[in-house]
Amino acid sequence: MSSNSKQTRKNSNKQNYFQWKKEHILSLIEVLGKSVAKELEKLNHDSFSITDQQVQSKIKGLNEGYNKARDYLRSTGEGIDDDDEKLKIETIKAKVLNIEPFFDELDPLIRDRPKSTPHFNADSELTDLLHQAETFLINSSSVDELDEKEEEEEESFDQEETREEHDEVEVEVVEEANNISNRKRSGDDELRKKTAKKPRKGAANIAASLLRMVEAKAEIEKEKIKHRAEIDDKRFELEKEKMEIMRQQVAIRLQECKERSLQLELELEKLKEKNRRENQE
Repeated sequence: MSSNSKQTRKNSNKQNYFQWKKEHILSLIEVLGKSVAKELEKLNHDSFSITDQQVQSKIKGLNEGYNKARDYLRSTGEGIDDDDEKLKIETIKAKVLNIEPFFDELDPLIRDRPKSTPHFNADSELTDLLHQAETFLINSSSVDELDEKEEEEEESFDQEETREEHDEVEVEVVEEANNISNRKRSGDDELRKKTAKKPRKGAANIAASLLRMVEAKAEIEKEKIKHRAEIDDKRFELEKEKMEIMRQQVAIRLQECKERSLQLELELEKLKEKNRRENQE
């Protein structure tokens, strides 16, 4: 292979391969924040004023809230606990909205988002740039992950340049090895496709088990409520019996007082009669 051909291939690869740098990402985030802030300002120019940093912070907060709610939905077997009952949270849906009040609005936007950061396209319009920035802002978790990806991309690019510096014979050997690797990978893909249905059955079994756990816990909660109601009824009956006993005791005391009063009146009459007799004598 001639040196001119090698150089042409190198230049072509460098043009088609874009290495994400930290300053590129910061530029994307800045464009996203300014554009969103500008659009929000158009909606209500008189009373709505917000900075691009505030937009970025709010988007990050919404994304974190959505992820927490989504993670909870993946483990709903725990159901509603005592702390939720204190907050008057009675359903799974209510707990999800308690974690992220805008879950219903965010779910259609975030649920099916791309799993990888899109590559930069030098010919794209501003709207494509904004879309890439938004996708990156939502999907990225930390700058450390970005640095790791950049190192991997740089290492891969260096390896590509090293391979192109070998002579034609070595290139053919490498290409043959790549072909063998591709055939092996293709065979692995076929094997994966054949066995893809098994995990689905396992997932279905897990879902069924979780459903049974939820139903069992709901039944236990139902029994608890029933037991509490029975205890409350018995407590009410006991209080009612106590009140009746107290009423009877008061009635007895009142009757005793009446009888004592009559006795005193009789004794008083006797004394009066005795005094009259003594006066007559």
